[in-house]
Amino acid sequence: MKTLRQEYRDIFAVTGLIGSVVAFVFLLPAIVSMVYGENFSTTLGYIVPFLILEAFSFPLYRIFHDTDASRLSYLQGSVSVVFTWIIMVFASTIPFIMISDFTFTQSAFETVSGWTTTGLSTVDVLTTPNSLLVFRSLMQFFGGFGIVALMITSIVGVGTMSTLYETEGHDQVLPNIKKTAQTLFSFYIGIMILGTLAYILAGMPAFDAINHSMSALATGGFSVQPDSIGHYNSLPIEGVTIVLMVLGSLNFATYILLLRKKYTVLININEHRFYLALLLLVIASGVFLLTQGGAFAFGESFRIGLFETVTALTGTGYSIVDNYTVLPAAFILLTIMLMTIGGQSGSTTGGLKVTRVHLMFKTFKHTIGRSFQAERQVTDNVVVTPSGEKNIHRQDMVHIYNYVAVYITVLIIGSIILASQGFTVTESFFEYASALGTVGLSIGVTSPGLSGIAFWSMTLGMFLGRLEFLVVFVVFAKIYKDTVTTIKSKVQSNDAL
Repeated sequence: MKTLRQEYRDIFAVTGLIGSVVAFVFLLPAIVSMVYGENFSTTLGYIVPFLILEAFSFPLYRIFHDTDASRLSYLQGSVSVVFTWIIMVFASTIPFIMISDFTFTQSAFETVSGWTTTGLSTVDVLTTPNSLLVFRSLMQFFGGFGIVALMITSIVGVGTMSTLYETEGHDQVLPNIKKTAQTLFSFYIGIMILGTLAYILAGMPAFDAINHSMSALATGGFSVQPDSIGHYNSLPIEGVTIVLMVLGSLNFATYILLLRKKYTVLININEHRFYLALLLLVIASGVFLLTQGGAFAFGESFRIGLFETVTALTGTGYSIVDNYTVLPAAFILLTIMLMTIGGQSGSTTGGLKVTRVHLMFKTFKHTIGRSFQAERQVTDNVVVTPSGEKNIHRQDMVHIYNYVAVYITVLIIGSIILASQGFTVTESFFEYASALGTVGLSIGVTSPGLSGIAFWSMTLGMFLGRLEFLVVFVVFAKIYKDTVTTIKSKVQSNDAL
């Protein structure tokens, strides 16, 4: 049994290790800054956080490195992951403060939006240095894959790291976690490169293509154009974007199965079938609502309905519409629902996740079916996953219903906070659903003049949405409990003296 002191030694060691490795992400935009001949002060905006992060993280690892990640419990792994995300967010505010003169509140909002692959932004992309635009895209690209997962691809001899990997929302597909992470990252980069080439062939400038490919695959939504993908007014570009968004919204385990040519397994996975049916249904619904609204002809309704429903369900946030307020109210409500659902588990998306929605639907169907069975007849509620068939147990559903209840509660509270700042009910629900689902679509609420309470409520929503609530709640509950235990122990020791 570990002592509390040893638990936190383990946590600090792993947190320092991850921070020290991932800090090198800051050197990439520094190189871009030098390539484009930007001011030295701009380049310094990336070197400073790199040095600060290394000066903090590496000593932390060296001091407490008498452990390895394989010894972490689920609670310890959760604490380490949350600590790492917080550290990376704080470090990432520095470029925005130094280069764009953002306030700390604006910078925290922008960086959380980046690392969580949300895409809500107050940056003026027309006046922002190219290196900072690349930095925004890199945050989404690496944030989509996962900070911990990225670290695992680079480190040798750190144990299985399975606790950390699973805490961040990934599934172990291959026998070795490091091999799983490296294979997935190679596939991830390969798709990004192919996406970039496809964008260029479709007529997009190379710089734009690189940034949009990173963000689309990460289902992030940061753009280098003020009017997003709609700037290009190009069907081929929209088509490439849709493909990348859907690929990013799939469970990463899908990539491994594709590489291993297990096509039959892929086809039989219930989540894939449900997701495909859902995609087709919402696209048809979106087109129908736009056509019924009378504001668009069928061709334009199909184009907008296809793109906007896919970008909402996949949690990407790219758009081809200048202003969402011109769309029918029914379509806006559909978009809110899709942003709340999100893509598949183990993907770059946020929201409730299709997996949970599918299991709720399947359990409901199973419950109704049992009502027509003989009293002694028992049938299992089974789901086919990438790992094979699994029984859906009552405890699994309790966790899902608890998660949904917490998610909806936070969505309502966040929307009330925005409404208290003078926004309409529709605007408040739309914007907070976008933040909580890490989507990035905006109905006009997000702007540089947003109040501090609105900024921080949405920042917290994005953070909770990316790390899936329960992990964050469990972490702070553990910290609180450990703090109380430590204080009580010290008081008892003093009383004994």
